[in-house]
Formats: sequence, C-alpha cells, structure tokens
Amino acid sequence: ISEISLRDSTGDVVTGIKDEDLTAVLKWDNDGKIDSAEGYPRLIPINDKKKLAFTLTMDYSGSMFDDETGNKNAAKTDKINAMEKSVKKFIDMMESSMYCKIIKFGEKVIVTSGYSNSKHFLNQIVDAGSYPMGGTALYSSIYTALSDTIFSSNPTVMKSVIAFTDGMENSSHRLTIDSIYRKSNAMNTKIYTIGWFDFTGKYIPSMDELNRGKADLLNIARNSGGFFYRAGDAGDLDKIYSNIFKQILSSYNVSIVWNSSKLPPKGTQVKAELKINVKGITRVLYKNYIME
Repeated sequence: ISEISLRDSTGDVVTGIKDEDLTAVLKWDNDGKIDSAEGYPRLIPINDKKKLAFTLTMDYSGSMFDDETGNKNAAKTDKINAMEKSVKKFIDMMESSMYCKIIKFGEKVIVTSGYSNSKHFLNQIVDAGSYPMGGTALYSSIYTALSDTIFSSNPTVMKSVIAFTDGMENSSHRLTIDSIYRKSNAMNTKIYTIGWFDFTGKYIPSMDELNRGKADLLNIARNSGGFFYRAGDAGDLDKIYSNIFKQILSSYNVSIVWNSSKLPPKGTQVKAELKINVKGITRVLYKNYIME
C-alpha cells in the first residue's frame, strides 16, 4: 500500500490524517493457520516536490455526438463542449511539476501524445480530433492509459488516470474489467472515474445497461483506490474535475516498516491490512502480494 487518498461521505477531501490514526498488520497462511506481523505505518503527504502525471481519457463515442456516422466534420455538441471545457480547466490548474497526456476514444483508442506540462500544447490537443468515433471502448481506453510505462520506474512521480464516459463498455472485445483490476494493481495507479449518463438523443439505454455502466465505473475506481463521480448535468463537470485535482494533491504516500523478526520467507503470499481512523470511523485497505 503506497499511496492513498481519502474523502468523506459528502465527497469532500479528508486532510489532517496523522500517523497515529493508522495501524497495519501483515497476514499469511502458515500450515492452515493465519499468522501475522505488526507494521508501523508512516504518512508522507504529497507536496510540491512530488511530480504528478495525469492521463485523461475522453469519450468521443456516437452518443456524445448523437451521431453514429463517424462524420469528421460533425459539429461539436453541448456534451462535447462541456467535457472539453472541463478538461481544459483541469489543465489550467496544473503546475510546472505536473504532466498530462490525453487519450481520446470511441470504438478505437487514440493516444494523442506523450506526457507534457505545456498547457498551450495540451489545450491544442483537446481541441483537435473531435469527431464521433462510434462505440465505447471504455476498458481499452483505461487499459491503454495504465500501460504507459513512462515514469513508472521513477519513485518521485505519482501517476493517476481520470476516465470520463457518458455510457458503458461495448467495444473492447476480449479485454475484460478484470484486466483493468490487475493492470492498475501492477502499475500501482489509481483510477478516478466520471460518468455523465445524460441520454437525450437517439440512443436511450435500457435500465440494465445503465446500471451496468454505473457499476463498472464504481468498481474500476474502487478496485484501484480511486473514486467514482457521477455528473448530473454539464455544470457538475467543472466541480468534479476540480475535486479530483484536489483529491490527488491531498493524497499520502504510506511507508510501512514490518516487524522483521516475524516475517514469512520469500515467496509467501501475504495480505497487508491498513486501518485508518477518520473522525471516529475506521476504513480498511488491503493489498495482496508475494514476499520478495
């Protein structure tokens, strides 16, 4: 467990957590019995010395344009304009130590560029290549974002994925949601998901489709340590992107020193359990890994 972020029941960022609010224990199976070792956790707030790298995935599916023809000259809809405007406001909040890349998707996934900290360049990327791209390869777009290895070996950089969609997965073919869970865990990258289920055009999903779309976004965020945000209307998007930005900046690095006299041998499957006391309410985080 290396990086955590917290919010309360209203969705506001939780700050002011101290080392004494945390307890940690490592558990493993020892000949059919559960053995454990105590840990000593330490919180290190993310600050301006920590570089941040954001990958923003943007939905250009037919439902965002209310146009399934793939017409590259199609006029931008209010939904597209609202999404792009909010992403630009997110970019405007970035500082010089922060990097961003944009992925646009519909039926296919387009990686528009590498990471950049140039706001002018990133805004140009947002404006370019806006046209209806067919289906919704939600899983593929997130998996592609997680697969970028730039900065991955650099412990001074924290990477996050912010995934936006107005619908549900229908174009990633053999790629499954479990693949995203495994990839985010392997890359130690949180995913913040945004769902704007505003269907006012030709395509109206069934209730089952709508519920599946919401469940996917919630589970993807939750399994990666991020959060799911639902937009009720265009006005919510600015607030959501701003909230995510603040949430990431209010994250903590967690360092745990385990009682070395009780640790199991290399190759043992273990579960780290971190308990956090937030205003009298205990939250529990888990991470499974193999001792090295």
